[in-house]
Amino acid sequence: ETVLKDLVLREIQKFFLFAHTDSKKFEMFLKNRIDSTEEQTAAAITSEISKKRERLAEIDRYVQGLFESKVRGEIDAEFFGNLSAKYRTEKEELKADIEKLIQKESKIEDLSKKAVTLGTRVHKFDTISELTPEILRDFVERIEVEEKSTSRRVPDKNRKIKVFFYGIGLIDLD
Repeated sequence: ETVLKDLVLREIQKFFLFAHTDSKKFEMFLKNRIDSTEEQTAAAITSEISKKRERLAEIDRYVQGLFESKVRGEIDAEFFGNLSAKYRTEKEELKADIEKLIQKESKIEDLSKKAVTLGTRVHKFDTISELTPEILRDFVERIEVEEKSTSRRVPDKNRKIKVFFYGIGLIDLD
C-alpha cells in the first residue's frame, strides 16, 4: 500500500511539475489530448446512433408495408405476426443500443469536462506533498496494477503500476 501511494504521489507531482514549469506546453498538451479523444470517439458514436435510427425508420416502413399487405390479403395473419414480432424485437434491441450509445456519449463529454477542470485545478495548488482522498478524486481516474507474476524469478515488487488522469488518460512524463 505504501509503495502504491508513493508511486501515485510521484506521478501526480510530475504532472504538477509539468503544468507549473511550462504552462503553455501543458495547455497545448491538454487541448490536444481532449480534442483527439473526444473527436474520434464522439464521431464514431454519432455515426453509430445515426445508423441505428435509420434502421428503426426502415423497420417502421417494413411493418407498415406488412400491415398493408395483410389488409389487402396478400399475406396471412400468421406470417404477419411472425415478421411483426421479429421486427418488434429488433426495434427494442436498437432502442436499447441507442440509449447505451447516448450514455456513452454523455460519459465522454463528462470526461472532457473533467479534463478541462483538471487543467484548472492543477493551478490551484503549488505542490502536493501528501496523497489525500480529495487529490485522488480530483485528478486520478483510475490506477492499474499489473497482475502478480507466477514466476518465482520476478519479485512481486516489480509489478507495473499505471496512473490514469481524468479525461487525458495515461501520461508518460519521464
